[in-house]
Amino acid sequence: MNRHLRFALLIVTILLFTSCAVSYRTIRPESFNYPTSVTVDGIKVSYKYDVLRSTGNKRYAEKEIKQGLRLIAIQITNQSDSTIRLSRDCDFYAGDVRILPIAARDISNRLKQQVWPYYFYLLMTFFEFSYTVTTPTSIMSGSWPVGYVLGPGLTLLNVTKASKSNSRLYINLNVTDVWNRDILRGETVNGLIGIDGSEVVPIHVRKK
Repeated sequence: MNRHLRFALLIVTILLFTSCAVSYRTIRPESFNYPTSVTVDGIKVSYKYDVLRSTGNKRYAEKEIKQGLRLIAIQITNQSDSTIRLSRDCDFYAGDVRILPIAARDISNRLKQQVWPYYFYLLMTFFEFSYTVTTPTSIMSGSWPVGYVLGPGLTLLNVTKASKSNSRLYINLNVTDVWNRDILRGETVNGLIGIDGSEVVPIHVRKK
């Protein structure tokens, strides 16, 4: 095997054992028990950190840390005397600092799986399985071009899986967006919200 094929085999082997595409497991904020709550200006905020890891999305949780953001499950109860929209009527605080939550599309772009590395599986297209069969009267040898199946097959499998998972991530974030939703008086809504930062800090909202 020449040096170039050995290098290609090394890359593919690393991908096989460390970088296979993973499925995204939908997060359902309404299913959580919220350990922390705070009420300010008639708006009760209950929240839970580490929701990616607790729902089995380990790869996305690792990306969350690397990207320096926090995805938080949040429950809002409007105890005020009027309908509110958080983005219009309230300010969001992480600790004592007023911040702007990250838009669903931006969270998705920062957490999504990269698809391009899986095209390296196409290098397997050139691999062949060599064999030798020895009998008392003859020796037969040959090769099977297994790469024609493995290379394109693994590429298609991983690219499709990563793309579908990234799509499910964005849909999940978009559907559970509470920042731009009208919340009626007395209504409780559940959703996901993203903020910049790596620390677990108290959060709350205040009316403007």
